Amino acid sequence: MKFFKTLAKTEEAVWIPEAEWHTVCEQEGLTVPSHPQEQIVGLAYNNQRQVVEVTRNLRPPALSYYVTILEQPNNRSLISKRSFLTVLHERTERTSTLEFGTFSLLEINVREEGLGERGLMLEALIQDIEKKYTHYAIRGDYATITLQGRVSQSCFTKYGFQLKDSYLTLTNTVTS
Repeated sequence: MKFFKTLAKTEEAVWIPEAEWHTVCEQEGLTVPSHPQEQIVGLAYNNQRQVVEVTRNLRPPALSYYVTILEQPNNRSLISKRSFLTVLHERTERTSTLEFGTFSLLEINVREEGLGERGLMLEALIQDIEKKYTHYAIRGDYATITLQGRVSQSCFTKYGFQLKDSYLTLTNTVTS
């Protein structure tokens, strides 16, 4: 007798190449909403193969990233379709040979677990930081960021974060 339902393996979230954005939206009947205070990072498929838009709002010292599910104009829902991540840029230290950025991961809220949207926002954050800094540190309180441990630590370690002294920390001190 089988007591546990076997879960279907979900696909990983996948970025959509920019050259395909128009075609994908046209085929799916989707429109990209206007977010005047945000810049688009990209479009992606989440783990349920829904098309999502990843955007950023870079208002120093806070950096915010959003994932919004794209819906057909006649099927819009009143339920929140956004996940978000907020980071505080604490400081930049400069020497004659390098710039070191320090960031504090304040919160990550996903609209539904298991969609891969947390990973899309972390990837966008890390990519933006790596464009500006060859040396950086991103830290977030483990209990806060993992919702008291309800979110698996592996959601962060797969992007290079390590648990150190109750903080999830990602550092890059090697020059690229």
